Amino acid sequence: MISKLLISYISRGLQLLFSIILLAVSAAFLGKINWNYPRVSYNIAVSVLTLIYLGYIISISGFLKNQTWPLLIIIIEFVFWIFYLAAWASIADFMWASDCGNYYYSDTKTACQLYKSILPFGLFNWILFSIDLIFITIYIIIPYIKNGIFNHSLQPKEFIWGSIFLNGEVATDVVNRIETPDEEQAKAELESEPSQAQAPTQANYTNTTTEVQP
Repeated sequence: MISKLLISYISRGLQLLFSIILLAVSAAFLGKINWNYPRVSYNIAVSVLTLIYLGYIISISGFLKNQTWPLLIIIIEFVFWIFYLAAWASIADFMWASDCGNYYYSDTKTACQLYKSILPFGLFNWILFSIDLIFITIYIIIPYIKNGIFNHSLQPKEFIWGSIFLNGEVATDVVNRIETPDEEQAKAELESEPSQAQAPTQANYTNTTTEVQP
């Protein structure tokens, strides 16, 4: 069975690789046509944001002992899933000629080939973020909701490198679950009931001993 750490290394490593390639290919395309092409510029923006996010993931492993907020990871992963869906779909929505060899000028041929190369790398990263979300849903979101402790996702937790899997089971959070004010009040009332029940008994005992004395 593949370990969680290995899955994290593979996923984050490929995301880093594909983001760099996507950035390079998109920038080369804009360099060839010498004017702004919004669909491609959007792919550049998404790839740059991905590199920033992966830089954050790497930095917390070195400086914060892999501790971060689960809810933050959940939100960012979902946002990037949407970003990459829009990125590759925008390229697929308008493709150049099916055969780039039909263009006469070499620069146009090169631009056509670069444009077609953008699609697969955006699609690959979308698939990787989809896989991340599946693991996060199975190992973080569902256990937190099932155990009624989703509010713990607002607290910093230790992750395995890559911030896809928590370092430990969610069950440990259940054991250390913080009691709500209502639960604390109910517990205090239960603890006070035995002392209240013992008070009449002690009074009756005192009255009985007083009556027996000559």
